[in-house]
Amino acid sequence: MSLKIYCSQETFKNSGLPANTKKIIEKINLAKKIGADIVLFPELFLTGYFCMDGFLSDDFVLSQQFYLNKICLETENICVIFGMVDFDEKAKNKDGSLAKYNSAVVIRNQKVVKQIAKSNLPDDNIFFESRYFQTKKQIAKNRIFEIKNCKIGIQICEDLWDQNYAQKPTLELVEAKADLILNLSSSPFWQFKDLERKTVLFDKINQFGIPIIYLNGVGSYDGYDGQLVLDGGSLVADLQGVFEIEKFVKKDFLVEFNAKEVNKNTNYVLKNVYEADFSSGDKVLQDIHSPLGESDSIHPPLGESDSIHSPLGESDSIHSPLGGLGGGSKQQESLFKKIEKVDWEKVFEDKDLENVTETKQNKSVEDLILNTDFELENTLKALILGVKTYFEKNSLKKIIIGLSGGIDSSLVAALACLATDSNKVLGVFMPSKISSKESQKDAFELATNLQIEYQEIAINNTLLEMEKGFIEGLTHAHSPLGGLGGGNFQNPLTKQNLQARIRGLFLMMLANEQNGLVLSTGNKTEIALGYTTLYGDSVGGLSPIGDLDKLQVYKLSRFINQNYQKLGFKNPPIPKNVLVKEPSAELEIGQTDQNSLGENYQKLTPLVNEIIENSKMDLTDFKLANKLAQKFDLSVDFVKKILNLIQKSEFKRRQLPPAIKITKKSFGIGRRVQD
Repeated sequence: MSLKIYCSQETFKNSGLPANTKKIIEKINLAKKIGADIVLFPELFLTGYFCMDGFLSDDFVLSQQFYLNKICLETENICVIFGMVDFDEKAKNKDGSLAKYNSAVVIRNQKVVKQIAKSNLPDDNIFFESRYFQTKKQIAKNRIFEIKNCKIGIQICEDLWDQNYAQKPTLELVEAKADLILNLSSSPFWQFKDLERKTVLFDKINQFGIPIIYLNGVGSYDGYDGQLVLDGGSLVADLQGVFEIEKFVKKDFLVEFNAKEVNKNTNYVLKNVYEADFSSGDKVLQDIHSPLGESDSIHPPLGESDSIHSPLGESDSIHSPLGGLGGGSKQQESLFKKIEKVDWEKVFEDKDLENVTETKQNKSVEDLILNTDFELENTLKALILGVKTYFEKNSLKKIIIGLSGGIDSSLVAALACLATDSNKVLGVFMPSKISSKESQKDAFELATNLQIEYQEIAINNTLLEMEKGFIEGLTHAHSPLGGLGGGNFQNPLTKQNLQARIRGLFLMMLANEQNGLVLSTGNKTEIALGYTTLYGDSVGGLSPIGDLDKLQVYKLSRFINQNYQKLGFKNPPIPKNVLVKEPSAELEIGQTDQNSLGENYQKLTPLVNEIIENSKMDLTDFKLANKLAQKFDLSVDFVKKILNLIQKSEFKRRQLPPAIKITKKSFGIGRRVQD
């Protein structure tokens, strides 16, 4: 006897009950065809996880019932589990609204047999679930259901990550004699998250010896003040190892357990995991070019169909290696492919398994991981998915980027071309009298390499006219600044910022004319320090690298160049000179970032990261400045200067475009400090 669980690592549409219901029913029908016993979907899949204050609406929550009934009708001879919002009409919130619960519903043979509420609600970083949901007291046996003599425990996302909670859902399920645990998640990506997940999973399995299926959602979504990427990366694990599901793509997979009779008891043992392969062509290339956001359609680079209406295309049958699960054409390539289990020792490589949590937190280890292709590729895919989804969901026609000839705008332009077709990208170089020929050459070479549309708009005349008009206006006005009639600005920053603001103005004009999206090109280090001009170089609808520090910008740019063929480029896209020349905002002739900021990025970036990630913002703490100065081999006065710059720049950050979350501590709602 075997138990087959069909898992769908899928995108959802926030507040999209009809669209999400359609996906659930499609996958139920497919699962039936291959003889699955259970169909599993991620956390809050019916509603979408990121409905935000939509969850406060009783009408919205009650409207789920219509769609729940439709799904129930499709569940004859199969069990279906997905996330939704449960409610209690008898329990009311203080404002009289319904008490609501982040729940998993279990449906079998057209009946709801379980509603299992999430035990641990996260309220840190970007999470604020207690704003919408309550916890419900449920004894462990009520979070278990039985099928084919297998006792299956259900938990939701944070219930697995229980180290900082009083309630221990995994332990409770084990003590209630669960044979298997299913975890429904909608867990956002950040760097090193993959290692964190595997560490938590290993700890639980090593402690309790129970198989766990961790099913995560995928896609890029509005997180209120930034784009949050669900990376998928679902895992199926037992004591021997882990099956890893592809990241950043929609992926269905089938988990097969075999039953064994031991002392008149039925024990289920993890046997195989099969990934559904509904595509063809180069997998890595397709994954990079076609990450799937909230849209049901994809745009593959290999001349395939532009959309996938169902996992089976137009065929009603599948060809499977699982024996008796379905028929099909002999010429048809197998749709389900067995994947290999990875031993835990290989997962953590040379790390001490007993101390993997401590090892993971070591900074030098994280730096080492980020230098590997694996972590850089994850970062790249997350950024591409974020840009692609944002661009498409807003129904825009063009991506517009101000090219400076520098590293930041070069990387953003490359990301744009990976997220959409290069003919939908416009690069604009806007020289002033301060702009160097070197920058002009680098910007043009970049555009040529990327094969994007390129325009040059000289801003000298506009700059002179605006300077003249400003000075003349103040000269004739009743103003304490009337002395400007002599032709000089009192603050040199005025002229420097004016250049940036003219460029921003032109970019937004182009966006209006072409129904376009301006991508901001600021990186996290410069944003932290306020080294950006409000309403100037910071303009845009999205900030792709706003959570990527300056050193990571260089690393990712080199990674793209090293892998240019796999990514679909004819040549390394980012000019070699851009990677080696001294960074400069070209605010003045001969100006460099190091001159303006007081230190090079190799020393400055780690200091800024330490301050941001640990929220060390107490400027009155002299010991803190001393500790940081000693740790990073910098002067105390310089550290104080950086602390002050970061604090003073908070008002700027409140007005910047949303960034794509890449690190654990990004600017915005996950880092709430006073301005």
